[in-house]
Amino acid sequence: MHSNPYIIAHRGFSSKYPENTILAINRSVGIADIVEFDVQLTKDRYVVLFHDETTKRIFPEIEEKRIQDLYYHELKELNAGKWFSSKIEKQTIPKLEEVVEKINNKISMIIELKNKGNKEKKEELATIVLNILDDNNVSLNKGYLSVRDLEMLEIINSLSSKYRIGLMQKTRTPEEFIELVKSNNLEFAQIRWKNWTESNWQELLSLETKITAFYADEEKEYNFLIEKQVYGIFTNFPDRLRKLLNM
Repeated sequence: MHSNPYIIAHRGFSSKYPENTILAINRSVGIADIVEFDVQLTKDRYVVLFHDETTKRIFPEIEEKRIQDLYYHELKELNAGKWFSSKIEKQTIPKLEEVVEKINNKISMIIELKNKGNKEKKEELATIVLNILDDNNVSLNKGYLSVRDLEMLEIINSLSSKYRIGLMQKTRTPEEFIELVKSNNLEFAQIRWKNWTESNWQELLSLETKITAFYADEEKEYNFLIEKQVYGIFTNFPDRLRKLLNM
């Protein structure tokens, strides 16, 4: 096992630049080991980087709509950086292929598949994402495809064995999540670690899984997770964690 955890830039360098934009992702290169970002489908089946289900938080100036109900040309007109800072030049919502073209082989990737729909919708998203990765000869390297549920995990496994997969804890209790890790022999376990007891930690650490901790931004949090020898730490401040690890 590597001696230090990998630095995972959460939605890119999201403390200093607008999340899930090419700017935030580019700025994480050279600082983080892995960049994490979210993808979902537009109405016309483009895979775009966007976290929320609707436009409300990032685009409060327009009528609220679901991303999956908008065409890509509609989204492309919007400024995804305005909510973050008026001083940042216009940032469009990027397509997955635009991002991987810029950063493939420069930094590892964790790609979270956001679709919450039925099995057919999940299969559609997974198929298109895998095709984009294959077409662009993408290597996730130290990263993985991040999924919310076992159904999506099984869908991806049925389509390709090329890419590693991690399961997110989400709202599951630590005990429920540990049982899923055990019963499914998960390679990556992405945990919401702040309410985990010491016994929870010891049980998970005893399993053959790589733990990624979501998320930490303060030195005392970093030190705790470093002591636990987790595989990677999600952070909005990759520069802070880099500075600590380089000390």
